Amino acid sequence: MSRLVPTLPSETAARPDEEGATVAGLPPAAPGTVPAAPGARYELLGLLGRGGMGDVYRARDRTLGRPVALKFLRGADPERAMRFLREARAQARIDHPNVCKVFDAGEMGGQAFIAMQLVEGERMDAAARGLAPVEKARWLKAAAEAVEAAHALGVIHRDLKPSNIMVLPGEGARREPVIMDFGLAYEAGEGHGLTSTGAVMGTPAYMAPEQARGELEAIGARTDVYGLGATFYELLVGEPPFTGATPLETLNRVLHDDPVPPRERVPDLDADLETVCLKCLSKEPALRYASARALAEDLGRYLDGAPILGQRPRLTHRLRRAARRHRGVVFVSGVSLVGMLLLGGFGARALLAERDLQARTASRVRLAEQLGQQVQEVESFVRAFQALPLHDTRPEQQRVRARMARMGALRHGLGDLGEGLVRQALG
Repeated sequence: MSRLVPTLPSETAARPDEEGATVAGLPPAAPGTVPAAPGARYELLGLLGRGGMGDVYRARDRTLGRPVALKFLRGADPERAMRFLREARAQARIDHPNVCKVFDAGEMGGQAFIAMQLVEGERMDAAARGLAPVEKARWLKAAAEAVEAAHALGVIHRDLKPSNIMVLPGEGARREPVIMDFGLAYEAGEGHGLTSTGAVMGTPAYMAPEQARGELEAIGARTDVYGLGATFYELLVGEPPFTGATPLETLNRVLHDDPVPPRERVPDLDADLETVCLKCLSKEPALRYASARALAEDLGRYLDGAPILGQRPRLTHRLRRAARRHRGVVFVSGVSLVGMLLLGGFGARALLAERDLQARTASRVRLAEQLGQQVQEVESFVRAFQALPLHDTRPEQQRVRARMARMGALRHGLGDLGEGLVRQALG
């Protein structure tokens, strides 16, 4: 497995969560700030927002007569240009109603651009305020189904978060989410798109641990499942699962801390929704939902009133991870525990030996009493038939032999003491 040293590029560190979305409804840019139109086809109408890689403008496609969003790459860095083109190519392949559509891409007037669907809506976290948890679950299910459509084509998003999921206008839960900004996406077979210096790309508060560590081979569908879980956590609780004073502090918490269970923040939250959320946020990818489809299906079960299949990580998994994180403390504690067990073991063995001796002594006393009684009975029987006139004594002898056989069984349980009692009986 390839491992890169995690570093945060200036783009990620300076990239606030509010950026990176094609947001309609913002006030138009001031006169003079709109660049020259890239060609006769598009008429630029105003600035919509600034993202980590470029600026997004509202525009009109003169050829088709429809509104579009034009995203222009900021700067001329070749690596950024490659990622920009990768975003357009990856997103254009996905045909799903909950994924923002890409119509065109190219370079005009010295600037690379992407023409995409103009999404008239608001960020998912803002749209979810005041919404019932069950309706938030409906939105996440739709988002997971859209992400699954991308995964089916080998496209991993890698930057799923509330600001990259817009919600179309409408009423309540009937509004539909739309996945935006595939700027960090990569396609299977084309490499993972991380920078050559090993920089960690993404948004720390929503980044999966394997992505934060730069483990290239571990990044896949379950990485996006984590991003969906982090998004769901914020929808349910009102804040991301992990925050810190700096991006590096946030990354450290992502790597080492467990999220506060949502029901500790929202006590009346349904336990099944908490379970779904925490399963997505498992540190180990293997413990998350295997796919975005599996996540969507479990949310569907919840919405249908059926039992969910997901289970939160077991205590043993959490203890094992904690042990790996604190190997030194675990070693010292283990040595101390072994010492205590050894010392306690000697005492325990002595106590058990004493109890065993008492039990064996009591058993031998009972056997001795039984054997002594039978010895007395044999003695009395022998004296009785010997006092009789001369007669055939074979029947009495057979009875004595039978008694002696029973006495022999008792003798083995008494050792030397039994041997002495039998000899006494035999005279």
